[in-house]
Amino acid sequence: MKSFYVLILILVASFVSVPVQAVTAKNYEKGTKAQQKSISYLSCAFYGSSTQLDPSYTEQVPTADIKILQKAAYHAYNDALSYFGYEEPDHEQRIIDYAEFVASQEAVLWDKPGMNGKQVTLIARSLYNESNCNLLLDSIK
Repeated sequence: MKSFYVLILILVASFVSVPVQAVTAKNYEKGTKAQQKSISYLSCAFYGSSTQLDPSYTEQVPTADIKILQKAAYHAYNDALSYFGYEEPDHEQRIIDYAEFVASQEAVLWDKPGMNGKQVTLIARSLYNESNCNLLLDSIK
């Protein structure tokens, strides 16, 4: 009988702990696309900000463009969560979750070849161009 109560308690805890709605296949697909957009925007913002590490580098990405990409990344992240049916308990927690998401994505980007070397600004600009960040930026302006 004791194991029955433990089982019931586990089931109740699992349903209450995560505020997630049922997700349709269509919403899952939209959520995945929104998440990929967020990652693309974050990558471009990261590479753009990395071009500013050397103040004498002449091909820096403007700060205004970086901010546009960062804002677009946050909106795409929120869209993805909505499509996935995830309801954040409060705004502060969503910001914390987003900060963790950004940190994990940037950790991956730092591991790209050349990003930890002396020519990080050149490599970052090269990766910014390879990622077609100017086209991506134009599409959201």
